[in-house]
Amino acid sequence: MYKQIIGKRDLLEKTSDYPFIVVHGFLGYGEETLFSKVFPYFGFRPDRNVIKAARKAGFEVYQPSVGPFNSMWDRACELYAQIIGGTVDYGKVHSEKFGHKRYGHTYDKPLVPDWGKLDAEGKIKKINLIGHSFGSPTTRTLIELLYNGSEEERAGTPENELSDLFKGGKTNWVHSCTLLAGCNGVSLAVQFTETPNACRRTLTAGAALFQAIGNTPFIKIYDFKMPHWGITDPDYKGGLKGMKWNLNSENWKLAKNFINAQEDNIAYELGWPTYKKMTEGYSPKPNIYYFTYSGDTTMPIEGSKERRAIPGTFKPMGFFANMEGKYTNPALGITDESWFRNDGLVNTIVAPHPPGEPFKDWTGEDCIEPGIWIQFPVEQKHHMSYMGVGEPVFSYYTFFFEIMKRACSLPTIDIE
Repeated sequence: MYKQIIGKRDLLEKTSDYPFIVVHGFLGYGEETLFSKVFPYFGFRPDRNVIKAARKAGFEVYQPSVGPFNSMWDRACELYAQIIGGTVDYGKVHSEKFGHKRYGHTYDKPLVPDWGKLDAEGKIKKINLIGHSFGSPTTRTLIELLYNGSEEERAGTPENELSDLFKGGKTNWVHSCTLLAGCNGVSLAVQFTETPNACRRTLTAGAALFQAIGNTPFIKIYDFKMPHWGITDPDYKGGLKGMKWNLNSENWKLAKNFINAQEDNIAYELGWPTYKKMTEGYSPKPNIYYFTYSGDTTMPIEGSKERRAIPGTFKPMGFFANMEGKYTNPALGITDESWFRNDGLVNTIVAPHPPGEPFKDWTGEDCIEPGIWIQFPVEQKHHMSYMGVGEPVFSYYTFFFEIMKRACSLPTIDIE
C-alpha cells in the first residue's frame, strides 16, 4: 500500500527532505505513550497508524507529546525543547506572570538535532509543521517565537538565562505549516466558560484528579505534562520507583493558579474571544508555505436558521455539532447564524484560515505561494476525520502523503 501511494511522489519534483513534526490537539498525545499503541492519534487504529506508514514511505516524521491541557505558549515551548533538545523553559516573565514554575521536562535526545544548523551544502536544516485542532495555534505560536522571540522575556530576563527561543531571529527554520481542522477559536469553549462557577468547578475537579494520578505509572499510558503547574514531576519516569503522592499544599497552589488563569489555560484559549486576543499580531511569514484543511458536518434544519449534525456523524462530534449549530453570543463576537456551520468542534467560519490574515482558495499546484494561507475547499467531514476516524485507510494515507509530498516539492526560501 505504501509503495502504491508514494509512487505518485514522482509527479512532484522533490526539492527537500525536511522532517515533519506533527502536533496533536486538545486531549491529545504523542506516539511514545502506551495509549498511542492502541489508539494512535493519527489513524486511531494500530493498523492505520499514518505516522508509521509515512516513515515506511520514506518520510522523516515525528509526533511528539505536548501538554494536552496546556496553553498555546506552554505547548510551543515544550515543542521547541523536544525538537532541538534540552529543558523546557516557559520563560521567566511568563512563569512569574501566571504563577507557575519556569522549567519543565528535559529532553536529552532531540528529535531533530541539526535543526537550524547548516548542512554540508551550507543550507539551513528546516522542519515542516502539521497541526491538528489546538495543534494549530501551537505551531503558529512556535513560528512567531522563532521569528520574533519575546520582547517581554528579553526585557525581563538576564541575558545569560534567556532561552534561545525568546531571542527570535530564527527566520529560516520552518519550511511549511499545515493546519488540519485548525482551532482558530471555537464557540463551544465559550459555552463552557461563560458559566464561570461551573467552569471553575470542572477545572478544580480535573486538577485534583490529575495531581492524584500524575506521578503514578498511569503517565506511561497518558502523560499530562504539567510539571510547571504542580500536576506532575518532570523527573518521574512512570515506574513504581519514584512514584509519590503529588497532592500537597505547594503543588495545589500552583494548580489553583492554572484554574484561575484565563490566558494560560486551554479551556479559555480554545474560545474565540481569548484566542483572538492571544494571537493578535500573528501573521504568515514570507518564506513559509501555509495550507489549511477544514470540514463541516452539519446540515440545515428545515424552517430554521439553525443546523444539526449530518446523520452518521461520529456520535461525540454529532453531539457537539448540534450544540454549536444554534449558539450565538454577540457580546463575545459570535454574532449570528454564520457560526452555526461546524465540524463538531471548530466553527467553519474560522477554520479555513485564521481570521483577518491573507488567504487564497486552492486551485491547483500553480496557486501556491509563500506568506499566504492556501485554503482547500471545506469538506463534508467532522473534526476527528482528520485523525482518521471513519476514513477509508487508503484515502487517509493518500491525504497525509499528499501533504508531505507537496511540502517536499516546494522550493526552499531563505531570507536575510
